[in-house]
Amino acid sequence: MFLGTVGDLFALEYISFRQNGQNRKAEGRFVLEAADAVVFENRDGQIHKIDRIDLLDRKSDDLPFTPLSKKDANLLLQDEFPVSRGYNIHETAHFLIVYNTSRGFAQWLGQLFEEIDGKYTAFWKRKGIPLEQQDYPLVAVVLADRTDFVRYAAMEGVTASDELRAYYSQVTNRMVMYDISETEASRRGQTDRATTRTVQEFLRRPDAERNISAVVHETTHQIGFNRGMHQRFAPCPLWVCEGLALLHEVPTIGHRNGWTIEPKVNAGRLIRLKAFFQRRPADPIRSLILSDKLLKEGVVGDILDNYALAWGLTYYFVQKRPKEFAEYLKRTAAKTLLSDDSPEIRLRDFEECFGSDWNKLYADCVAFWTKQ
Repeated sequence: MFLGTVGDLFALEYISFRQNGQNRKAEGRFVLEAADAVVFENRDGQIHKIDRIDLLDRKSDDLPFTPLSKKDANLLLQDEFPVSRGYNIHETAHFLIVYNTSRGFAQWLGQLFEEIDGKYTAFWKRKGIPLEQQDYPLVAVVLADRTDFVRYAAMEGVTASDELRAYYSQVTNRMVMYDISETEASRRGQTDRATTRTVQEFLRRPDAERNISAVVHETTHQIGFNRGMHQRFAPCPLWVCEGLALLHEVPTIGHRNGWTIEPKVNAGRLIRLKAFFQRRPADPIRSLILSDKLLKEGVVGDILDNYALAWGLTYYFVQKRPKEFAEYLKRTAAKTLLSDDSPEIRLRDFEECFGSDWNKLYADCVAFWTKQ
């Protein structure tokens, strides 16, 4: 159990520690300290959980903690992803994109990332949730093919299942993705800039919609955790994090970058959701609210059913009960690493915003979903 915050969170700390059999150094700040472990945040936003036995040295000075500038973050990435191994970095207003694809593909993704960032923030501001400027440059690692993706994911301890096409890591604060069509594998190193014509070419590729959905889904996660919609490692209900990403992931192929912010029916999720509620599951919404397990554990089909339910519930609240949903999102966004979390607390949070008549909520949702 965590004991509390450690000292002055604004002091710059320097540590050395042992990780995977190697001694490492880092500078940043202690976020939390426990009897047997500490949580340390680097200046580039990466998080380390370090067992006390592996914490070799720590000291601080009078300098304040500040996140790395984009320039310094770029230099660190160049060391980690050198040109000699085929990597380049494309910089936008808020993102640093590491890529081994063509430059045009990375530039198109940069345009899409920035569009998502700006429109996501504006959308939720209209809903009564002003989001904050993030502290860190947002890093995306864009790989040319699945082989590179699986290899990189394994280095981060992520198992790349057949369904996984991209992911956002709360530990590294990075997105990682690849070109699903794998067309980019044959275009590595090409330096042509993205133009209207090349963007349209990207949008005509096989699996373009799946590519865009995966990109938007993970970008929504990254923006949410850096803008203040969620707090990293806080006990935010998983259905909220996933429901928002599922809400926004639907492509708009006719648009210049293949996406628009307006909530749209997520057709694949809706089909699965209708089949799910026709089986008359017992108290499905309450079960989803009380525990994250339904989205993480069990048979794959059951997990996908609950992902569909997370989308359906989010879509229903945005369309039919936006004020209550905004209040609920503010409540979950206020949680921190030290926040208590239990089914009882989740139940209280939900019922204080939406009421306690679960049967009526389910009936209203089913009626709404049936009309879509």
